Parts: sequence; C-alpha cells; structure tokens
Amino acid sequence: MWSDLRYGFRQLRLNPGFAALAIVTLVLGIGANTALFSVVRNVLLKPLPYRNPERLARVWMDNRRLNMREDWASYLNYQDYQRLGTSFESMAAFTEPDVNITSDGEPERVSGTFAEAALFDVLGVTPQQGRLFTKDEEMPGKGNVVVIGWRLWQRRFGGGVLGKQVDFDGRRYTVIGVMPAGFAFPAAKSEVWAPLVVTDQQKQRVGYWIQMVARIKGGRLTRTGTGRSGCRGQDARAARGSESEDDELRRGRRSHQATGRRLRARAQRLVR
Repeated sequence: MWSDLRYGFRQLRLNPGFAALAIVTLVLGIGANTALFSVVRNVLLKPLPYRNPERLARVWMDNRRLNMREDWASYLNYQDYQRLGTSFESMAAFTEPDVNITSDGEPERVSGTFAEAALFDVLGVTPQQGRLFTKDEEMPGKGNVVVIGWRLWQRRFGGGVLGKQVDFDGRRYTVIGVMPAGFAFPAAKSEVWAPLVVTDQQKQRVGYWIQMVARIKGGRLTRTGTGRSGCRGQDARAARGSESEDDELRRGRRSHQATGRRLRARAQRLVR
C-alpha cells in the first residue's frame, strides 16, 4: 500500500498539470456532494419546525379562465375558501414583502411577513420569548407590533429586545416576541412577522394579493372549491343562492377554485 502511495505521489510530481486537474476535480466533486447532501437533508430528511407538519399545506387559487395554476387569491375569495372548504381544519392569510429596518444602526433589508394572528395556531408554533400578536391587533391603528426571528435578534439587537421600538419602512413597531432559532415561514429567510391589517378598500373580489396556508383536517387533502367537492352540501347550495344576488361573486366562483399542496411536497417540487 505504501509503495503504491509513493508511486502515485511520484507520478503527480512528474506531471504537475495532471496533479492540479485531479485536485480541482476532487475539490469540485466533494463540494457538489456536500451541497447536494445539505439540500436533501433540509428538504427530505430534516423535520419541518411545525406541529404535525404532514398536515400543513399551502393553498392556491387555480384560475381556470386564464389557465393559471397556483395563483394568489383576493381577500373575498380567501374568505370563501376559509368558510366553505371542508378539507381544512384552519386557515390563515399572509403576504411576504421585504421590509427595511431603518433604526438601530445601518439600514438593512429583511424578509418580512404580514399575517393573520391565526397563522401561528395553524403552524402550531410558540415564541421563544414574549408573545404573539392577537386578532385584535389586526385592526387598523392597532397593528404596530412585531415578532422577530432568532437570527435577526442575535444579529442586530441581542440582549433584551422585548418592548423595543423599531422602525420598519419608516413606521414604528414595538417588538413583542422572538421566535425560536429553528423557525422560519413562509421562507427560510423570513425574519419579521407583523399583523396583516386589511382595509375596507382591500376587501374585494378583484386584486389577487393573499397567500394562504392551512392545516388539513384529519391529514386528508382533497380538491377544494366553492360549490364543488370541498364544500358541504348546504354550504354549496347557499353559495349558489348568493350568486344570483351578486354577479361579481358568481363570476369569481365560476372561474376559480382552491387547491392545496403539502408543505413538504411543495419544497420537494421546488428542489426538483
């Protein structure tokens, strides 16, 4: 064995170009395999940091008229899915804009989430410090509270942060909670969660800006649509009855339906 190793090193010294190529090939191969294993571990092997994650699903609106799949929903369509769908035990709406921290040091752009208070119940998570925001804080004028991620807390604040005043996009928020180190939603880079405040002007059938996540009832995911198999019989009849009174609602129900994809399955599809 040692003689073979000495012979190999001698050949490498005699052929430096070949030696450099072999070393680069080994480095690239090891690096690629390490990166691939990290992806497989995080997407396929590592448990998602939520309660019973196999029962969680992202919910999308399929626009059949425009042949668009996995579109966002209008606020009123979201309320329909929440009220009439029978596949889901609970559901929450959210948006995920980037926000700028403009206080306590240099400005920094971070991934934010504006969500209903029900989001944390749907995911089954609790804060590491402090509390989560409530439904009452979704009202206009009361939504100036924020929950931050563990990484943001460590990176920018540290120490006692609860009750601290922080400016996001020039608006002042009070930090009321810090999430655990392993928590992130809807993306791995998400670091800020604040109440989703919906104005009367946004409560419309048009304008698709709402994203949805739901907890599947009994772990069973079926196709859900207003007036379709995802509705109870009496709810479907009520929906059809209301359509005759509201043409805009009727058009929305005829052209849209909701579909769900489990969080793990969606992550796997994105990787593929």
